[in-house]
Amino acid sequence: MEYLYHCVYISGGGNEINGGIFELKETPKTIIFKQKIKSFFNCNYETIKAKKETEHEVDGYKVYTGYGDVIKFKDKEYIIYPQKCGTPHILTRITEQELQKYKIKHWHEKN
Repeated sequence: MEYLYHCVYISGGGNEINGGIFELKETPKTIIFKQKIKSFFNCNYETIKAKKETEHEVDGYKVYTGYGDVIKFKDKEYIIYPQKCGTPHILTRITEQELQKYKIKHWHEKN
């Protein structure tokens, strides 16, 4: 199954910053997020993944680890920590229609 997610990450000052669009792909053993539309800068990661076999629960979240990344899931929202960084990246599922609005909005911001 494949879904698109809008990424927002929280800076040290508490500001929400656009992290681009990621696509979720799941295999029987792995959860994988691949960046489809980049944010305003080139980040050090374009793929975030974790092993399903590591699933455990913490504070109501399903938590997956592996490959250096941490992924939390609860209520249709993912929180990822690429390479176990302290900065939470919040991924919210979007529809194809919302994706088109996102592309138009950010195209106007760049031009």
